[in-house]
Amino acid sequence: IIIKSNVISTFKNILKSLAKNKKNLEKLIIKSGWIFFIDDYLSILSLKSLYSSLLKNYGIAKEKFSYLTTSTTPAITTLSIISSWGAFFMGALSEISHQYGTNPLYFYIHSLCFAFYPIISIFTSWYIVDNQISFGPIQKHENESTGDIIVEAENKQPKWSLSKIALDIILF
Repeated sequence: IIIKSNVISTFKNILKSLAKNKKNLEKLIIKSGWIFFIDDYLSILSLKSLYSSLLKNYGIAKEKFSYLTTSTTPAITTLSIISSWGAFFMGALSEISHQYGTNPLYFYIHSLCFAFYPIISIFTSWYIVDNQISFGPIQKHENESTGDIIVEAENKQPKWSLSKIALDIILF
């Protein structure tokens, strides 16, 4: 239904006029995730049908698009009161809130300051887009989508050190 309707083509025309370059389109992907946040799965599917034809024109790999949509849209959905997750959390908090003589909305709003993962995820994705950071498999796929294929040495082993491994464990 979403693809067959003219709504998608209208949005695509608007996005084409707003997207001046790759960085600008990536920011639009994140902002669209902020707009379509009622349900995380529905939002991701809607964004895919909306942006799929524009990605190749701007040299954005499908993998980077997947990262941007799955790191922002569910995070906004989790933090939003008027979403499927907001309703779930308030339902889960209703029993506890009645024990303390308050409403679930009070507990939900006060628990948002402990939602570290969604907040960090939103800021990280925005930072990656704003500074045009690509690394690892996403960079490889982005280079392939723009035609800049990097040839790697056949027997090249990654350089690992104890400090790099410790840093990876701490960060992830």
